[in-house]
Amino acid sequence: MFPINKLAAGLEDDTISESTRVTLKEKLDLLPEGAHQYLIDSYANPVKNILLEQEKLSA
Repeated sequence: MFPINKLAAGLEDDTISESTRVTLKEKLDLLPEGAHQYLIDSYANPVKNILLEQEKLSA
């Protein structure tokens, strides 16, 4: 999992640098506004999958 994935998933930690924030913003700026959520969801999906798997293991 990369910092950009955590950022897209709404998680904040020390691995998310200002350059990561700029990178995500630049990627979003290249797309029409209607596609922003699709890109965010694509980056956030690995984090969501990991969290789901952790939930299953702890249940």
